[in-house]
Amino acid sequence: MSSALENCDVRSISIGSKISLLFKESEILEEQSDLIGIVETVKNQGDKNSDFPEVWDLLDKIWIQIGENKRIYGDIKRSNDSVKEEIFFRLSKQMIKDFMRTEMMYAGVNHPKYNVKTKEIAISTVKSLAEDFK
Repeated sequence: MSSALENCDVRSISIGSKISLLFKESEILEEQSDLIGIVETVKNQGDKNSDFPEVWDLLDKIWIQIGENKRIYGDIKRSNDSVKEEIFFRLSKQMIKDFMRTEMMYAGVNHPKYNVKTKEIAISTVKSLAEDFK
């Protein structure tokens, strides 16, 4: 299993031009598993007066979708020693099965000031993330 740091380009998803998710190695639990992402925002120099929401206003609005399953929204996971904001997506057994079959994956943000959905996530990213659940 390769670490997230060795594979960061493959394990990163851009959601529009302002948000990116970098996925860490997942925590495998008995009945459910978490896919953990570090959220980064990009503000252009010309955005000083922009009404782009702050990152903490977006955290619970970020979602992923695997296959035909419903969208799942991230839950906030904060740590005092972390500079970046972390969110986790709790995957059901069915989502993990679909994930491992490299079903299509999408990500997005559902916020009035930043409502974005990605195109289908690259298969290389889906395969890299699915490796955590084998």
